[in-house]
Amino acid sequence: MINKSGITAVFESLGPERVARGLANADGHSWEDCFLARAYGAPGDLDRAIRRAPSGGVANLLRVAPKATDAATLFRVNRAAVFAVVDAFDHHPTEFRQLAEEWLEENHVRGRPRFEEARSCSDERVYHG
Repeated sequence: MINKSGITAVFESLGPERVARGLANADGHSWEDCFLARAYGAPGDLDRAIRRAPSGGVANLLRVAPKATDAATLFRVNRAAVFAVVDAFDHHPTEFRQLAEEWLEENHVRGRPRFEEARSCSDERVYHG
């Protein structure tokens, strides 16, 4: 079972264009090619942004995943929401994609997401802010 409320919190933070781009372009499970990385921007953008984000070592002190903590800060959501996305994308991909498509259709995009358009802008640098 996936954490729908956590995942949709991340979707709300990303916005419909980035959610559609993440669905269209995610092809792995690292911080360079997972859903969050590809929704954020071009390959490597999220990883570079996380490396620049000052976590202050809090994540290391708490023994939690520092990258997830920094990603949560970038997306302005709690760490549990980022973990929910990572877990669902990695372990429940069908449910994750279905939730994302429903979220896009019901709340933000009339009709199906435009994956081809999202794919065409995948190399553009996109910064959250």
